[in-house]
Amino acid sequence: MTLGQRIQELRKKQGLSQEALGEKLGVSRQAISRWEMDGAVPEVDKLIALSKLFGVSLDELLQVEVPKEEALPQDDRSQRDRELIRWLAGLCAALILVSVVSLGFTIHFRRQVMDILDPPQAPVWPASDIEYAFLPDYESMTVDVAFSLADVEELKGWEISVRTRSYERLSGTVPTLYDVETPVTLRRGAATFCLEDIPFSYHGLVNIIFTYSKGKVSSAQPLFSAEPTGPGIRWEVCPIDPIDTEGIIQTENPELLEPQ
Repeated sequence: MTLGQRIQELRKKQGLSQEALGEKLGVSRQAISRWEMDGAVPEVDKLIALSKLFGVSLDELLQVEVPKEEALPQDDRSQRDRELIRWLAGLCAALILVSVVSLGFTIHFRRQVMDILDPPQAPVWPASDIEYAFLPDYESMTVDVAFSLADVEELKGWEISVRTRSYERLSGTVPTLYDVETPVTLRRGAATFCLEDIPFSYHGLVNIIFTYSKGKVSSAQPLFSAEPTGPGIRWEVCPIDPIDTEGIIQTENPELLEPQ
């Protein structure tokens, strides 16, 4: 006798219709019908509810044979029921784990294939509206440079920083390279930041580069390049290569360095 036939037999002994049994278990009549036709198997909690409703043990419901000479008292049957429940729960957990691992491998494999067929690309010149200000100090030979970058929303989720490269002269020696990277945080799709005390040397370019990366993909965009020419002489700000930066707007805004 199958499990479905056993459920049907016990239901009829109780004088219950499929609909009445479904109401007691909180399932539909169609679910009871599928169980009895062996089209589906009740979940563990429903098996327990069925055994209690029919007044039989899980062994009896599932027709697990116990030799008559080893017939167990009620306490032992309850213990066997608990062990069976734990076994069924463990089986369900194992099946769920296998499904999750399988799904994870499937998603990972799909991403690998997509990266090969359609490799991710870094945004090209994401900062198109650049405001800057700079204030040199000729006594300390350092300069403060501030930026406001509008509408860089496409870099949300990317690791962003600025790289500062200049030359500093220490105690009359030959100028040495100053190369520092500073992290930048986006707020509402824009970035405003100030780089302070950047050392400089006359006729040595001060370059500031916008860098961004995500995973294995990275790129960079020049923001500012200027040449200090001498004390009290206006710095020569070099425009970003006009061939590659059509549509890039650079505007000097001294207010960026004014006290707030």
